[in-house]
Amino acid sequence: MTIFNIIHQASVYAVLIPLVVGFVYLKRRGLTDKLMICLLLLASVPQLASAFEIEKSWMSVLYNSYTIADAFIWALIFFYNIHNKVKYQIIVFFGFFLFCLFYLSITESFNARFFSELVCLNSFIQVIWVLIYFYEAYKSDSVFQIELKPVFWFCMGILIYAPSTYFLFAFREIISSHKNVNYIWSIHDVLNTLFYIFISIGLFMNNKRMIKAE
Repeated sequence: MTIFNIIHQASVYAVLIPLVVGFVYLKRRGLTDKLMICLLLLASVPQLASAFEIEKSWMSVLYNSYTIADAFIWALIFFYNIHNKVKYQIIVFFGFFLFCLFYLSITESFNARFFSELVCLNSFIQVIWVLIYFYEAYKSDSVFQIELKPVFWFCMGILIYAPSTYFLFAFREIISSHKNVNYIWSIHDVLNTLFYIFISIGLFMNNKRMIKAE
């Protein structure tokens, strides 16, 4: 097994780390944590399926379905955690996302290929909401000890993972033809692993609060 395979396998199974952390004190968790755990459960399906030899059309269905769920759940998380009027623009952005999904599904079959365009759009929108969340925290002076809030770590995970994912899938065809493509995908795998580690830290922050409350 090469180093590239090891890094990829670590990336695939990294989703299990925050799931294990999240299921501790599950009943006592708030809405944001529970939404994140739902997202992780959905993410685990295509991630773990990629470790097996599954027909390409089925993998396209799994990844496309997850991209929709990812966009929807992140929209709910930020809608719940952003408190100014700009939060209602999330509905507009998600509506535009659904329009693009509808267009791609009409012009191409849903299982024909992985809709990388949706991944790029979703990544771009997520970064926008992260910046709005941080700006609101700064303006409202709630930035004090913001690192103790799970959403802070979720946002840090997005800032690490989403921009690289955007450029990777925006230039996927060019990258795929590059002679060092394994190195490039390995970078993505490392960032994917880091993303789940940051999610784990965010969920763990609430674990610490619940332990202190006992």
